[in-house]
Amino acid sequence: MRAFPAPLLAMLGLVEEEMGWGTRPESVEPFLPRGAKLVAFEDSGHFVHIEHPRRVADLVLDFLG
Repeated sequence: MRAFPAPLLAMLGLVEEEMGWGTRPESVEPFLPRGAKLVAFEDSGHFVHIEHPRRVADLVLDFLG
């Protein structure tokens, strides 16, 4: 992902569950392209967009703004 040429907004749910792999932000950050934004949700699992639709929508709109 380091060479990904477009702006990137990444969201990561930190609640461990069957769908997840227990990935932590510090494991992902070294692989993100320069300027990428990583948002970790302490209170969400794999489906951050379903669990927190308003927060996700606000982040996306702000990112695209």
